Amino acid sequence: MRSWKSARGTSRGFPGTSEILESTRKVRRVRRLEVALVLLVAAISFGATPGPTPAVRPNFVVVLADDLGFADLGSYGSEIDTPNLDQLAERGLRFTHFYTTPKCETTRRSLLTGLYFAAAPRNIARRNPRSKRRYVSAAEVLHDAGYATFAVGKWHLAGTPLEFGFDHYFGHLSGSTDSFAGNATYRLDAEPYAVPEAGFYATDAETDWAIRFVEEAHATRKPFFLYLAYGAPHSPLQAPRADVEKYLERYAAGWEAVRARRHERQVELGITNDSWTQRALPLGVLPWETLDAEQRALEVLRMAAYAGMVDRLDRNVGRLVDKLDSLGVRENTVILFLSDNGPSRSQRKFDASKPPWEPGSFLTLDAGWATASNTPFRGFKRDLFEGGIASPLIVHWPAGIRKGGGLVTEVSHVVDIVPTLIDLAGVSHPSASRAASAKRLPLPPRGRSLVPAFTGGSLGARSIYWHFSKHRAIRRGKWKLLSINGGKWRLYDLEADRSETREVAWTPGGPKRELRKAWKRWARSAGVGKPKKSR
Repeated sequence: MRSWKSARGTSRGFPGTSEILESTRKVRRVRRLEVALVLLVAAISFGATPGPTPAVRPNFVVVLADDLGFADLGSYGSEIDTPNLDQLAERGLRFTHFYTTPKCETTRRSLLTGLYFAAAPRNIARRNPRSKRRYVSAAEVLHDAGYATFAVGKWHLAGTPLEFGFDHYFGHLSGSTDSFAGNATYRLDAEPYAVPEAGFYATDAETDWAIRFVEEAHATRKPFFLYLAYGAPHSPLQAPRADVEKYLERYAAGWEAVRARRHERQVELGITNDSWTQRALPLGVLPWETLDAEQRALEVLRMAAYAGMVDRLDRNVGRLVDKLDSLGVRENTVILFLSDNGPSRSQRKFDASKPPWEPGSFLTLDAGWATASNTPFRGFKRDLFEGGIASPLIVHWPAGIRKGGGLVTEVSHVVDIVPTLIDLAGVSHPSASRAASAKRLPLPPRGRSLVPAFTGGSLGARSIYWHFSKHRAIRRGKWKLLSINGGKWRLYDLEADRSETREVAWTPGGPKRELRKAWKRWARSAGVGKPKKSR
């Protein structure tokens, strides 16, 4: 195998991106000087040391799980063992109203660009179809600001990460892979990577390479941005035998019992409200007690394999954090952990002829367990109900988050990740440049920085939007307006009923009409297409 250091990645960027960024460096230097002066004045005035902003730019690690449910971590109510992520939550922050898009590709595009995307061909489109303006990735902005940039794991977008500002890449370009055997889309940088015939497990290998890349950045004394997109726990559900067998007895009680225990635990943790009534089991899901012994055994195996993948993912996050510790950089590394969407209610045929600890096996999660994974919400991946778009978000940064274990209950969205990174790095997005070549400026991020929440500040009121296939939604404050398959708009009060069990009736002067108009204004400005006429 060729040395991974032999092919250095090149950030191709967008035409004019480097020139635009160069023109903003003076602005950034002035901004840093202003910030330093403010902190100094505050320190002198109040007799305290300057606030949470470190002297050295922070490192960034964005960990993205694949099809993980809102309730699948211990710190969000789960019985799955996730001590490493729970420790990050205990020493950091947990967001309870953080949203993504309902699908893998669109969330990845939004995470990397800070822009909203509707369902479209699987790429980071270089141009907006209406404005013809270009997009720029967080990796490109940070790379041109002196960061070492690495991508690891599932890509599921056009080209390779090296075309979007990443120095190095290891992972698969496809939407899913066999965790033991890999597939033909594995790459090391831009070159094909031959997956070993034995001893390979995707989550472990992804962490191995993430650690190598971090070690390289540390050796060069550069700050780094690591985008670690694990393929777990996306189907096929596969985990080492010991990890699966560990959970067999834990799920023998069935999905209703697991769901009830998770909700009870969520209420204790303050994650959810005990007044939110969970919906009945989805159509087609049978009560656990009506299943025969053979059906129960298969269902237990499914969920045990799923839990084994999450357990293994958590241990690998622990390995990476231990490495940051040993390098002495954990204190000033911002770690963000989230999922790309809710769990999948798979309709694909599965192969139960092989156990989930063997290559070629193919188990999937069904609606019964996916409902438990989403506790207490309604819906699944590809839905705009809360179960398809609500994600855990853990933020850990010892140098900047002084009071750990807190909950952030304000609404936030995956488009907020890019503004947060560039805010903490002290750089400007090229869209803010006053360069002469204004026509070549990329679109600015649509999100906002989450940094105020790190010190207990408010994020302020805002609206967030979705458009996926024929599904549409907007959330503003406690209100959520939703249209499924181009049908009528449904209004929900998420403060009283985040499980979306009771539709709020239309009333004159109510929020429904204004929210519908706001969504349509956003759709026109975002270039997501003309919405279908609705009632």
